Amino acid sequence: MSVCRKQDEREMIKKEKCKNPLVSVIMAACNDRPEYICMAVESILNQTYRYFELLILDDSDEKATIEAIDSYRLDARVRIYREDHRIGFVQSLNKGLGLAKGAFIARMDGDDVASPDRLEKQVRYFSTHPAADILGGQLNIMDETGQITGRRSYPLGGFRLAVFFCMRTPVAHPAVMFKRAVADAGYRYDESLKRAEDIDFWLRLFNAGYRIENLPDTILNFRAESDFLIKRVTDKTQEKYVLAIRRKNFSFKRPLFSMAGWLFSYIRQAVPDRLKTRVYDRENRARMYQMQNRDFYQGE
Repeated sequence: MSVCRKQDEREMIKKEKCKNPLVSVIMAACNDRPEYICMAVESILNQTYRYFELLILDDSDEKATIEAIDSYRLDARVRIYREDHRIGFVQSLNKGLGLAKGAFIARMDGDDVASPDRLEKQVRYFSTHPAADILGGQLNIMDETGQITGRRSYPLGGFRLAVFFCMRTPVAHPAVMFKRAVADAGYRYDESLKRAEDIDFWLRLFNAGYRIENLPDTILNFRAESDFLIKRVTDKTQEKYVLAIRRKNFSFKRPLFSMAGWLFSYIRQAVPDRLKTRVYDRENRARMYQMQNRDFYQGE
């Protein structure tokens, strides 16, 4: 083969990679039910976007879960990693960030189900919105049986997202994709945190000037037990973690944002659980109603 031909082929490969960049999907698993982990893995393997690697950081010690994950070893797109001892969720995520080879890094949990075109939509958005650094999307909430029971909505970006971030996390962690440049800049999850590591991660990135946005599309079905979200809404320990994280990440470059976020977290602790549960229920019913009406009119 001539030198010129080899150079032409290398150029073609380079152009193909630019057109279809590799996505590294990081899935941290820990004793997820075998049927759940299989659904989660299959939802990635069946993506319409084909240029990806799936990194499964398995921290499980249950035989059934380990066997379910190992059943995918023969797929060249799947890379499975285990330690000889339990290392925890946050350390697993950081290990995945260090192992990822892709131009983009996507998160995925071992019990959720990604929409078939999730990766395609996110990669396409990055190609047309180069200023974006972190990209999430909308969620459906599903129960243990896979039945859709609710919906989580996130602002698309800009001022509305900043205001929303003062009260809640700005993106759904298991639906997020971000540029490799974030990891290359040295950003990692704080391994000292046992909870709310995602809020801390987004706060540090947001304060550093990274741009966070969300797709308007629903790209993930998030699995939650019937009372999971109610428990999360009324979780006092979680609220204390979030308040401490807000205080830790106070930014004098964004003083109004930092103060508003800290103040809301402080007030939230004083709100009675009954009121928080009532607000959550009303919000969820309203979103379900909107979703049902949208599906009805689109079906006409």
